[in-house]
Amino acid sequence: GGAFDRWHRQLAATSAADALIAQAIGTAAVEKTMDGLEAKIKTELAAGETLKPRRSPGYGKMELSLNREIVERLDAARKIGVSFTDSMTLMPSKSVTAVCEIEK
Repeated sequence: GGAFDRWHRQLAATSAADALIAQAIGTAAVEKTMDGLEAKIKTELAAGETLKPRRSPGYGKMELSLNREIVERLDAARKIGVSFTDSMTLMPSKSVTAVCEIEK
């Protein structure tokens, strides 16, 4: 969240290499967290249901502009402090929106 962004800015002010490493660490942490959430959801599926791989706005055919709709519908700015920029990227920087389809 915001703490990561502040830490990253501090590193970037003194070392581009350290800032790059921090970005990689942050990305790995987000992916690990998302994998864990996906695994938890799979344990809660009903018999005969399967979870398709997650998709996020900005990847494949999913428009980045969907970030706005997801953030607004979930009231994420008020509830957890996630917002989006004019270019539809999420803030704090390691925030993620994603959807998974449940197939029956």
